[in-house]
Amino acid sequence: MKYVFLFLAINFLFAFTSLKHSDSSWFSNESLRIDFYLAGNIKQELAILKDMKREPYWGGNPNSMIDKMNLGDYRICLYDTTGNLLYSKGFSSLFREWQTTSEAKLNLNRSFLHVMQVPLPKNKVVISVDGRKKDGIFQTLLKWKVNPDDYLIKKEGTSSYPVDTVLYSGPSSKNLDIAFIPEGYTTAQMGKFKADAKRIKDYIFKLQPFSEYRNNMNMYAIQSPSEESGADIPGKHIYKKTLLDASWYTFDSERYLTVNNNEIMFNIAAQVPYDHVYVIVNSDVYGGSGFYNNYTCCTAGNQYSEQVASHEFAHGLCGLADEYFYDKDAIAYYYNLNKEPWEQNITTLVNFKSKWKGMVKAGTPVPTPRVGAYKSTLGAFEGGAYTAKGIFSPMMDCRMKTNSAPGLCPVCQAAARRVIDSYIK
Repeated sequence: MKYVFLFLAINFLFAFTSLKHSDSSWFSNESLRIDFYLAGNIKQELAILKDMKREPYWGGNPNSMIDKMNLGDYRICLYDTTGNLLYSKGFSSLFREWQTTSEAKLNLNRSFLHVMQVPLPKNKVVISVDGRKKDGIFQTLLKWKVNPDDYLIKKEGTSSYPVDTVLYSGPSSKNLDIAFIPEGYTTAQMGKFKADAKRIKDYIFKLQPFSEYRNNMNMYAIQSPSEESGADIPGKHIYKKTLLDASWYTFDSERYLTVNNNEIMFNIAAQVPYDHVYVIVNSDVYGGSGFYNNYTCCTAGNQYSEQVASHEFAHGLCGLADEYFYDKDAIAYYYNLNKEPWEQNITTLVNFKSKWKGMVKAGTPVPTPRVGAYKSTLGAFEGGAYTAKGIFSPMMDCRMKTNSAPGLCPVCQAAARRVIDSYIK
């Protein structure tokens, strides 16, 4: 395709200069959707462009076009033809987690479809997809020139499912927009889905800091039915015909529930302006997932759905890390203990000052012992992000660690506020 200029050389670094401030005049109110694959194995990673589409809505903040938070395993960037940065956004993908699996370690190649929506440029731009290496430095995986008038950019229209407005606070340009999408709800169960969406909304708003932003969010429930109820449970040989092909047992983890048909998921979401997609699965089985600036997923009917709903939302929207850990590291490859991880609620203490060191009271030992005397203390407790040694988390317990925690710790709350503020200020 003539608009593709693909760099397969993984070691190529794309140097760029940025504008002093973001300039929304470069963009229209529509969006450019980019579908691409992240592919490779434990040693190699590349991005492959699938196609591009024009979509009618872009839900982002025109005052925050350039991402200043430096979050995510990946980022997408738009530049003018002289190299000035016009737009950027960090994100994460299931592919990076797959790189830690035994399949990837055997150099088996796999690909994962990813979808990103960016503001539609008015003029020619250069787009890059960059991946963060283990040293924290981004490398360009894919770079190509885009003419927004190119006839190869699809303009197919959107799906036409009924939309229920769960919450409306004002224009999308000044609010955080969430699209709730059903998985495993039949046509006859759309009433249940609408009720479940409102309940998940209420679960989210029970937790600080999300409760502080009730008047800064728009939430839409898009009524897209499946042929059958539920979702796949491969470990029990249960398979369902559903629209998004959601499944438990991701990477052989019984409770890891993910969506396999990202393309259809984002086709559905395009009916409304959205900043984040939240998939609600019609099941009482425990499970969920959340990927930063990608999507959040949880079940509606489990006894812990309230806790999981907010935990996964903190992953998907805010980029917070899990704070639980195992005696035997489950994902030892994922973090470089000689560098600070990008997640705001974990640290290697390599550069603790860049994290929450300023929030720790004088006299608190760092590292902080995991003993009863420090149960309610903000410090740096060893263990987090699946790793027992070398990774530290802010408190002994937090909703990012257990379902029994009353809520998010002060560090997680502050991190969430920074992210949400970028959508509304």
